[in-house]
Amino acid sequence: MNAIVKVNIQHRDVVVVAGLGAIGLSMINMASLALPKMVIGIDMREKRLEMGTSFGADIVLNPAECDVVQEIKKVTGGLGCDVYMEASGSPKSVNQGLAALKNLGRYVQMGVFAEEVKADWNIIGDGKELKVIGSHLSALTYASVIKGIQNGYIKTEGLISHQYALKDWKEAFEATQSDPDAVKIMLIP
Repeated sequence: MNAIVKVNIQHRDVVVVAGLGAIGLSMINMASLALPKMVIGIDMREKRLEMGTSFGADIVLNPAECDVVQEIKKVTGGLGCDVYMEASGSPKSVNQGLAALKNLGRYVQMGVFAEEVKADWNIIGDGKELKVIGSHLSALTYASVIKGIQNGYIKTEGLISHQYALKDWKEAFEATQSDPDAVKIMLIP
């Protein structure tokens, strides 16, 4: 919700969320509550794409099966998206987002990277005059998120896909990569 508040989604906006893990799916859900023109979800796992639709995405795209930037431009009349929210932690997603955004678009970085990311900063300034927003979890939104869950606006069903005993932590961590249906794995003490 912190990212959603910071990016100030408008009704005319086309919003893209890249990375449909538990955080990205929640971003799809909350972005759709702002009633933008369109919400697009991006992920490489089929189960997460299906969940993206049920969490509020109008369109879901798999970058292994299509040119995501081309598809976004196709559905926006060649302009690009207004908002690109990076929740995957994939370095490729950064450049994909910069390419997909229209002039004066808003880029939100939520995902955490395992390595340094390189991008053409000329796109951000001279090229498109983009607004870049950093976001992470924020205690300032906890009360609103809890209220949204209680009222049924914010979905939680299916976000925790697996549960393991704490003693089976190694198997749980391996499942995050090996099980295509994994979304968020919970360890139970």
